[in-house]
Amino acid sequence: MDIRQLMDCSHRPNITQRELYRVILRSCCNATGEMILTNQNTKLGQKIHYETNQKLFKTVDKKLHSMLPNALPWSKGLLGRCAVVGSGGILQNSSSYGNASLLLSPFSYQFCTGLSLDVYHVLRPLRPNQKVVFFNPNFLLQLSRKWKGRGLKEPRLTSGLMLASVHLYGFWPFPLDLYHNPLPHHYYDNVGPKKGVHSMPDEFLLMLQLHTQGVLQLHLGRC
Repeated sequence: MDIRQLMDCSHRPNITQRELYRVILRSCCNATGEMILTNQNTKLGQKIHYETNQKLFKTVDKKLHSMLPNALPWSKGLLGRCAVVGSGGILQNSSSYGNASLLLSPFSYQFCTGLSLDVYHVLRPLRPNQKVVFFNPNFLLQLSRKWKGRGLKEPRLTSGLMLASVHLYGFWPFPLDLYHNPLPHHYYDNVGPKKGVHSMPDEFLLMLQLHTQGVLQLHLGRC
């Protein structure tokens, strides 16, 4: 069976498998309380160590602290159905994002910090209803270790497991779509990943596995 035939099959959620992955996340990295930086889990003067180099850190000042939400969006319990939208070229010209929250990773590498904060400041006046939130680098580090311990590259999509029903869009790492039409790497450019930083085909296979297990639903077309 090829991927196109697989995606044509009726998708059935598997609550047992989904709960199993939630338990795995809770055991390794407190996903429910630590996935994104908030005023509750990040204090003024705190040192945020970078995910890829723990010797480097950013001290939380008033300006950075004011950018953080007060609490996690699921602090009162599981959210309902939600879509996690990636940046794959398969979504080019699809207008899929709307006012979806933008999840950035400013503390994985030092060069990401300024870029991420610039995005926050640019979007705030232009799109005040669109929230910009930041990954907690410690959460990403613990999550990466957990997946590597299972022989997998961590895909950074497990935030969706905080939701009751998860749908993925825009996660297609190949240069051709299902109908063999050429695609750019991203919807906004055709710059591929740096060698050794991401293993996109392996990550896609993991997503496909989670789809077939009924943990989440993967969509390989437009939104």
